[in-house]
Amino acid sequence: MKNIVFVLFIALLFSCKSDSNQKSDSTKPAMEKKEVSRKDMGKNMDKKMPKKGQKSQEQLGMADNAENVLGGLKVGNIAPDFTLNDQNGNEVNLHRMLKEKEVALTFYRGSWCPHCTRQMSAFTSDIDKLKQSNIELIAISPETQDWSLEYTKTSDISFPILHDADHAVSKAYKGFFHVTDAYRESVMGGLEKDIASQNGDKTAMLNVPATYLIGKDRKIKYAFYDEDYSKRATIDDILAAAK
Repeated sequence: MKNIVFVLFIALLFSCKSDSNQKSDSTKPAMEKKEVSRKDMGKNMDKKMPKKGQKSQEQLGMADNAENVLGGLKVGNIAPDFTLNDQNGNEVNLHRMLKEKEVALTFYRGSWCPHCTRQMSAFTSDIDKLKQSNIELIAISPETQDWSLEYTKTSDISFPILHDADHAVSKAYKGFFHVTDAYRESVMGGLEKDIASQNGDKTAMLNVPATYLIGKDRKIKYAFYDEDYSKRATIDDILAAAK
């Protein structure tokens, strides 16, 4: 009798352990699903939020607008052609210019922007380096011809600043955006300049200050595109790509 009771006890013990293991295993998929969900959520957050130390588009004054065209062009892309007038009213065509020399094309926001004027000053100081390498420097700006002319006269700018009146070129080069009301007001308050008025527009729109080196074959040899307007390409960057 004692042996029978002992055998039943052992059988009952193993049965309990088996049930316990099954319950433990059944909780694993749920836990794994939670972990995957957290990972996926983290990936989504990375897409929406700027990386550590980077400013968001809103902080950079870029409005969330369906008309924005962003992302920039890449090395190897064919540079879109354009014909625009410079600060002196002279007509400039990109592809005609490329028949004789390479072109360093930089997008310039306006004479009201301290980062832009510093870059233009640096380009002016080193422009002979580009000429020695048979590279023509041209800038494109949404700012009106009158403002560009005034700036070039007071700053000894010797290269053309072309007026992109309808922002068509900045759109073609994927660097166009609408400005937030907060940023427009900040510029007006701090610099006493209205972006829309400077550009001859009703609403404030700007271009990303990208820089490209375009070869005679019309292909982009160097591309600098950063939506953070405080970061800029230098002439040394351009010359390094020209070699």
